Amino acid sequence: MTPIPITPAQLKSHIAFHQAFLAGRKGGTRLILKGTDISKLNLSGLNLSQMSAPGAVCRGTQFNHSDLSFADLFGAVLEDASLANCILYRTDLRGATLRGAQMGGSDLHQADLRPGIIMHVQSSAADDGWAKPVDLSQANLVGSSFAHADLERAVLNQADLTNADLANANLSYAKLKDAVLKGADLTGARLSMCVLKGADLSDAIVSAEQLRTADLTDAVLPKRMAPPPPPMDKPKLAEIGKQIASHQIWIRSDGASGARADISGCDLRGRDLRGIDLSGARMENIRFDDAQLDGAKFVLCVMNGASFAGARLHKSDFSGCDIKHGHFNRCDLREASFEPVALKRPDGTPLGQSKRANLTNCHFGGANMAGVRMRDAQTEGAVFVHANLSNADLEGCRLVRSQLEGAQIDGAKLVADSSAA
Repeated sequence: MTPIPITPAQLKSHIAFHQAFLAGRKGGTRLILKGTDISKLNLSGLNLSQMSAPGAVCRGTQFNHSDLSFADLFGAVLEDASLANCILYRTDLRGATLRGAQMGGSDLHQADLRPGIIMHVQSSAADDGWAKPVDLSQANLVGSSFAHADLERAVLNQADLTNADLANANLSYAKLKDAVLKGADLTGARLSMCVLKGADLSDAIVSAEQLRTADLTDAVLPKRMAPPPPPMDKPKLAEIGKQIASHQIWIRSDGASGARADISGCDLRGRDLRGIDLSGARMENIRFDDAQLDGAKFVLCVMNGASFAGARLHKSDFSGCDIKHGHFNRCDLREASFEPVALKRPDGTPLGQSKRANLTNCHFGGANMAGVRMRDAQTEGAVFVHANLSNADLEGCRLVRSQLEGAQIDGAKLVADSSAA
């Protein structure tokens, strides 16, 4: 598709209408630059939030200190563009090309930098398209914030991410060959199958567990980072089994005997644990990926940072749980419960209070959540992109900063509490 030319005078007029649109003034219209060529123009210091520019060609364009929050830059070409100190909060950059871009000090909090599906149209029929990854190769990203950003499969080869904030970002399958990550904060970041060949991670904040499946060939690692843990052996599994058995006794005796389990950080991926009752256990940062957990009970568990990616959780019970920053991508959560729990005193009498499930910043991308019950759950910042929420009960949920793009909501109850927590 040939880019559409636009003169500086035309663009200036469109931007004026956009400012009126943002201010809510009569006659204002959103800035639409779909497929246009605005290469080498100076758009610095402007409020361009919510503009729509999918497929725009912006080679060498200057956006320094501009506000591009919530903008649609899907598939845009931003090679050698200057976006220093920009606000790119929740900006759609899927499939964008940012090779050689200058983005030092920019805020990309919750930006979407996943691959973009590029469609090809021939005559009257369109094919299924192909996934074009975001290309940030050789980009200057010094001091930028990518907190909670989705960079899955992004290309960041030779990018400079010195002192960047990548806390809780998704860098699964991303390519960072020869990238500079000195002093970068990778707390809680997902680095599954990430390519870090020759990357410089000196002084970065990252754990050995996070890097367990990453390609670290010739990489420079932080001096204070602990070595990767050895594979879980039979004695370790046996110890977990003993804790779980003691926990079952603790549940049945109402705490009179046995002991509450603390299996935080354990790796139980792929295990068959259907129907298990771990209610009340402490399981922070536990791994249940691809496990079979149909009918499992996790009532009032503390499991912040837990990962259930790809797990089967049909009719499971997470009522009253704390699962902040949990991962449920591609899970089977049909008819699961995340409802409040009425609290009781040690003698079993009602306390008159209830405990809501805390799902703050949880990821449910692509999950099957048909019929799930999340009444009154705390879901601030939760991601439900492309999830199946048909007939789900989300009444009273706090959906501040939540993402529901592409979700199926047929028959769902979405009378939400959008107020701040």
